Amino acid sequence: MTLEAWTEAGWLRAHDTRVEEIAQLWGVLEDDLKSARSGDLSPSSRFEYAYNASLKLCLVLLFACDRRLGRVGEVHHTIIRVLPLVLGSGRETSADYLDACRERRDKMDTHGAPDVCGEDADALATFARALRDDVAAFLRVRKPDAAFMLLA
Repeated sequence: MTLEAWTEAGWLRAHDTRVEEIAQLWGVLEDDLKSARSGDLSPSSRFEYAYNASLKLCLVLLFACDRRLGRVGEVHHTIIRVLPLVLGSGRETSADYLDACRERRDKMDTHGAPDVCGEDADALATFARALRDDVAAFLRVRKPDAAFMLLA
């Protein structure tokens, strides 16, 4: 599938993304990344922050391609599945990992029991930081004005 096919199917819609939208989202995800590394928080809280940062990075990719969500449904799943559509099929494993983290996070939300240890939180935070670097590289090519604002 492609972004165009997803747009035609209604899962996405065209959006004239402003640099400020990406900058605002980037600022929030940077805060999430900082919190994901905080030793003062529980592993489940750090996992949540790392997951939120990763999800926002996928949303930045979507915005950088001048798209936003269309149909309401499995919002997080749809945003995560944008990763290989934008960065290439080699990122399918990354999307699978992040989707598995989404499922764990959903179980934490519904069952209230932390199903996450420190290693899990650290692994997701490491993943999020690496994804941040990849998205920043993508922005340098796709939206250089946004990249200049964020990465200067």
